[in-house]
Amino acid sequence: MKKMLTLLVAVALLMSLASGLTVAAADEAATELEPMTISVGHWDIENNLPEGYTADPILQTVMDKFNVTFTAMNVGWGDYRDKYNVWAASNTMPDISGGIDIVGSGTYIAWVDDGVVQPLPDDLSAYPNVAKYMDLPEVQAYRKNDHNYFFPRMTYEDPSYWCMDRGLLIRKDWLDNLGLEMPTNAEELLEVMRAFTEDDPDGSGQADTIGFAYNDVFPTSQQIACFGYTDNRWVKMEDGNWKQPVYEEVTLPLIDFLRTAYKNGWMDQDFASRASGDCQELFAAGRIGILAKQNSPKHIKTIYDLWVVAQPDVNFFDAVAIVPLEGEDCYQFQEMSYWSETYVPSSVDAAKLERIMMIMDYLYSDEGVMLTSYGFEGEDYEFDENGNIVSLLPLNEESGKQMLLSDKYTTAGFLASLAAWNGDMLQYQDPTIPQEIRDMCQTEYERRSSTWQYPNLDWEVAALDLQEKLDMSASVSSWSTIIADTSDTPTEELYQNLLAEWNSQGYEACWQAVTAAATELGK
Repeated sequence: MKKMLTLLVAVALLMSLASGLTVAAADEAATELEPMTISVGHWDIENNLPEGYTADPILQTVMDKFNVTFTAMNVGWGDYRDKYNVWAASNTMPDISGGIDIVGSGTYIAWVDDGVVQPLPDDLSAYPNVAKYMDLPEVQAYRKNDHNYFFPRMTYEDPSYWCMDRGLLIRKDWLDNLGLEMPTNAEELLEVMRAFTEDDPDGSGQADTIGFAYNDVFPTSQQIACFGYTDNRWVKMEDGNWKQPVYEEVTLPLIDFLRTAYKNGWMDQDFASRASGDCQELFAAGRIGILAKQNSPKHIKTIYDLWVVAQPDVNFFDAVAIVPLEGEDCYQFQEMSYWSETYVPSSVDAAKLERIMMIMDYLYSDEGVMLTSYGFEGEDYEFDENGNIVSLLPLNEESGKQMLLSDKYTTAGFLASLAAWNGDMLQYQDPTIPQEIRDMCQTEYERRSSTWQYPNLDWEVAALDLQEKLDMSASVSSWSTIIADTSDTPTEELYQNLLAEWNSQGYEACWQAVTAAATELGK
């Protein structure tokens, strides 16, 4: 993250020193390009580009630079897969088909094999910013027919920061109220869950607190990291087979832990029916003591923003901390350096493909990231004496919070997430996130990345194109039935019944096929 900031500072300085020359060169280049209209599909893009929109200065800068006009083809978070399937079947996909996450799936394979999408150029010498991401092993792993077919939507420049996308937030003031130490292992965590439920940690005199709850992401996905690697990526197990640990016996200690917490009432009793976001609101309102939630700055800021409204008299930073789990069984959450992709349909001709390549290369560039993330230097942001970015945007009169860039520039928002999730990549430097949150997260990142174990992930194995993967229908959420089982039946016995169900849904055939294919690769 520091490397990224250093690069951005250098680019901003060069942009400032040579602004006149840059603008002149851009204008000259744009006049050499034929005007072109490019349709863009992206999540909620209609909010940025409504019919008859007037471009804001950021969007106009990009459109002028490449002599293009953008039109919107909207997808929502609930319908994007369905819409893209309809567009693909009717040959009406957007010229830039962003807002889709299909890589490695049956849809991805079909789109490539059926010619729905076209390969990107093999020669990327004219697009150095595209090239540096195409060379990533987790992108190369999904090449088909010796070609790349998508632009990765980058999440982290350094993927080790994924370790902060899972974890536990805790009410440290409740620990103080009860005279408890910060928990660092499973045994201590369970005792704190009990105390936060039964011992009136908020001093209300009422049984109105929940010891533990999770928000959105299922607990097996490294939320409680001290039980080893229990996630759903393919790893080589001790028996030499490639399996998904979340379906294996190695996950039973975690499930038994959660089952104990649920049976005793120390875990949210409504976890299976909660809507997305419910528990973070309850945590912010002072109802939950330990919350499983992404521990990265922008996600903790979401809690902070809810908190200052719900509990304005309780200082967030005096009350909340990240649980620093310790031990040799602590494993990091890890993922590819990108999440989701952008495609170019086969209906796009060579001239338009070249223009799209130019646009994406710019959005990947440091200059493009600075513009679409922070606006114009001297007007929207500046650097302090330590090189930190300082926002110059005014306070929002209604909320009292600092105005967001999207409040000022209403049509350019999609540019900050079309090539990369700029908000994720830059969140450790984002001046709109309180410094205390960023420092808290950076300190914990440094501890985790140096002391927690890294899972044995292999992107080439993850990318294996196998029919058995497509046929498998087993679901991780089935663990909920065991967690909520309050009988005296041993967890191991309940698991064996569930494993038989998963195997009937294709899991056993899938891991056997993956193991055979991985062995052929020498894995």
